[in-house]
Amino acid sequence: MAVDSRTGDDKQVGFIRRLLNTNLSRVAGIVLVLFAIVFIVVILMRDGTKLLEQPVHLNIALLCLSFTIGFWGLLIAVLIWHRILASYGVRQSLRDDLRIYSYSSLPLVLPGGVWGIVSRSVLYQRLGAKGIPVATASIVETLVVGLAAAGLYMASTLVRPDISLWKKPEIGLLFSILALTLIHPRIFNRLVNWALQRTKQEKNGLPLASFNFKDLVIWVSVEIIILLIGGMAMFVLLASLTDVSPSMLIPVIASWAVAVAVGNLFFWLPGTPVLRDGAMVLVLTPSQTLPVAVAFVLLVRLWSLASLLLLAGLVWVTLDLPTRLRKNTKATVSTPKRAGNTPGSGK
Repeated sequence: MAVDSRTGDDKQVGFIRRLLNTNLSRVAGIVLVLFAIVFIVVILMRDGTKLLEQPVHLNIALLCLSFTIGFWGLLIAVLIWHRILASYGVRQSLRDDLRIYSYSSLPLVLPGGVWGIVSRSVLYQRLGAKGIPVATASIVETLVVGLAAAGLYMASTLVRPDISLWKKPEIGLLFSILALTLIHPRIFNRLVNWALQRTKQEKNGLPLASFNFKDLVIWVSVEIIILLIGGMAMFVLLASLTDVSPSMLIPVIASWAVAVAVGNLFFWLPGTPVLRDGAMVLVLTPSQTLPVAVAFVLLVRLWSLASLLLLAGLVWVTLDLPTRLRKNTKATVSTPKRAGNTPGSGK
């Protein structure tokens, strides 16, 4: 009889991976991505000449400013992640949280929102943390960000009703109330423990989170500020490439908010990036032509990827590289000493 030599944390991470690695999700994700590519190609071939009518220029100062604004938003997001993670009993230094948050954000560009959760679990396990609390905290953060984005989008539609995707705003309000209820610590912990018991992944259940509803409201409020920062970064990015009217600020912020809301609240669906970017295009089309909206969404995706790569590279250079250099220096210095103290060395 074969014996499974994997540890409990390895099994937990494997379980999370299996949630994504199903034939249905893979096929659906591939189909949606192919559909999106065909849609983009058709739009650009049919109406691509309208893009040429847009005045284009490159302002390096504004482009750098957009990255700087985005970095500040990411740094504030790390502070919220630090608090959510600590509420599940995983207490690491802010330095380690910054490192892992930066590195685990890179898989978010892949189809399916589970990859970021899996990578975080693996990286924290290397520091001695358990996989399930980290994964649960990641899901809580994902839902908190999604709820904050939905709230920001609904607030934007009050100012600009023409960009609303809801024919009946009360539907969006009820959906947000439902999401807020589900991530309440008492309800969410019971749901997680029920899921773990059903899948026999954790016999002892999940340790209860130490945050309360007040903490949840604070986190959502701060995430709204972070999303506002991200929306302003998108507006500055657009201004760095073309002439843009100040009246576009609200639609840009709303499109960013709805994209984040869809991407986070529906992270468990296959082809999430397609749904996310499609919602962004729909919000932008009342104020922009369809080809311009599609081109801007593609630009935002490239900008997001570049931002994540730059942040991960900056974290590696400032935090990981000096540590590795110090370890290598100590190893180099200690080796001659050990060789000099060996028998027969004449010492």
